[in-house]
Amino acid sequence: MSWAQSYPTQRVEGKDTVVVMTIKQAQDINFVFANQKSEINQLKQDVKDMRSIADSLATLQFRTYHQLLKTQQDLTLQKVKSDKRLNRQAQLFFGFWVSFVSYLQITR
Repeated sequence: MSWAQSYPTQRVEGKDTVVVMTIKQAQDINFVFANQKSEINQLKQDVKDMRSIADSLATLQFRTYHQLLKTQQDLTLQKVKSDKRLNRQAQLFFGFWVSFVSYLQITR
């Protein structure tokens, strides 16, 4: 076993444990930590972006639902008004028809 292969090693100094390693090992570890930190930051940004998109979609869904509900209410109101108008027209026609038939019976 060569001298370089014995690293990293640990030793106790006072109440602390100290890890002794080569510069290359420290650089490799720092590179891994830097990559992980970068990846974590990117994932945090991705989560923020996804939350923003989800909030936008929820708002759009809420507005669309209420617009659809209002449209449905408007159509229902128009149908009720139309039904009342048709009902009134039917009543007028029926009244005319009854009067006309009565007139024909009287004039016979």
